[in-house]
Amino acid sequence: YQGVQIGANKPTKEEMDKTPHHLIDIVESETVCQYNAADWMRDALYVIGRLTTHASRSQEGSNCIDGKSDDDDSYIENATENSANKGDDEKAIATNRMEQIKKYIEQKCMTDDLSEKQEKNLNILPVVVGGTMMYLQWLVHGRPDVMKPSQDAVEKAANIVSRFQKQEEASESRLVTDHLIDSNSLQGWKAAVEHVSSLGPIFADRVSKLPGKDWYRLRRTLEVAYTVKEDPNNEAKINELYSGQRQGGLDSSEYDVRCFFLCPDDRMSHTGVVDERCEDMLIAGLIKETIDLSSTGQLPEEGQLARAIGYRQTLDYLKRDDVLPNDSVAFGKYLEQFTTATRRYAKKQMQWFRRDEKFVFVPVKLSEPSQVRVDSAAKIIRDLCIIPRAEYEHELAPVKKDNNNNQDRSVKRMENICSEKQQLSISAKTKLENEKQGKKMKFYQPKRHKLIENSNDFKNVMIEADESSVRMTSGK
Repeated sequence: YQGVQIGANKPTKEEMDKTPHHLIDIVESETVCQYNAADWMRDALYVIGRLTTHASRSQEGSNCIDGKSDDDDSYIENATENSANKGDDEKAIATNRMEQIKKYIEQKCMTDDLSEKQEKNLNILPVVVGGTMMYLQWLVHGRPDVMKPSQDAVEKAANIVSRFQKQEEASESRLVTDHLIDSNSLQGWKAAVEHVSSLGPIFADRVSKLPGKDWYRLRRTLEVAYTVKEDPNNEAKINELYSGQRQGGLDSSEYDVRCFFLCPDDRMSHTGVVDERCEDMLIAGLIKETIDLSSTGQLPEEGQLARAIGYRQTLDYLKRDDVLPNDSVAFGKYLEQFTTATRRYAKKQMQWFRRDEKFVFVPVKLSEPSQVRVDSAAKIIRDLCIIPRAEYEHELAPVKKDNNNNQDRSVKRMENICSEKQQLSISAKTKLENEKQGKKMKFYQPKRHKLIENSNDFKNVMIEADESSVRMTSGK
């Protein structure tokens, strides 16, 4: 999204000058744009295709990406084929985004490094980096058999889920005070599940299988449910939903795709790192960035950005009742909600990718200095990228569960295998250790790392918070 920086942890200009980063600032944040996994998958595949075929285009005598190609026609067709609104507006939006993406690729292909690759007919290796689980699932495994929801259904689902999330956060904030981080008694989620389940057996079955409190997938299920309910032929459409088939992903393409998940070797220490990172974002100016975006209309309540972790909690904090200057109590609750939501997301990432057998888990040793652990993880990834595919497949060997899916029994059984035979791959051992450490996380005690009361960082952030709260109240 355009305009956001701190909340999205975007690469800096220096980083982008050093290494081309694609799909940055391609979506306008002013409009309620429902840019979703399908849109991103299409854009990512388009960029990958253009980059990996640039040499053959050059050999044919064309510029890096000049001219219109079959890729362009396919892009536009895919952008509108499953749309609930197949009008000219949607086609225009897709065309404009494609041209913007092409322009950036063209600029980067003219740089010295890429021009040299092009002259020598060397391949460009696209590297997809991120942690948004659903987006990566679509790209790697393909899009599921789910219709694109209508705009009315999207907005209705977003508003309803937002209310349920606020209920949970209010309950969650009280639980955090008592350090019951992993409690399952949060009312917001249970109420949301009951609401989705009331819309029909197929949706009840869908939501009952969600891993943990997966708000994104619950909202997507609700969007489909509302879309189907709007159609007079909804009974026929319901029977066609959720066949479980996926198509169009990288794993079914001609590419040799190798996927990695950077996994902290110490979850307790990593949770502290997550908390500190949230504080760093506040110190860097997240609150001011939020009010600046909000005051210029770039954070509409119905939009994706306003629901993103960091912006959502900050907006709630700035819109609170009874705004008082230097209110450390209100700020403390806001910080708790922000760090807790981020910790839960990090936990969900680990759970998600442990189940995905396409991802190799790469251990990251948090006890080592930053550059050392980065170099170590990079070496593992590099080595796994250059070995033959058959050897790489060995690292993908799954950690098998027992038939009863009993976690404690499974972990114990795999520990015995690990100690007796030492035949597990690095990835399998890392997954096993990561899951094993999860049982201790309920003892995690959140604490502040930099935003300690009376510290300079805390005072500066509180000044920014007070100024931004006044701006929100006055509407400036």
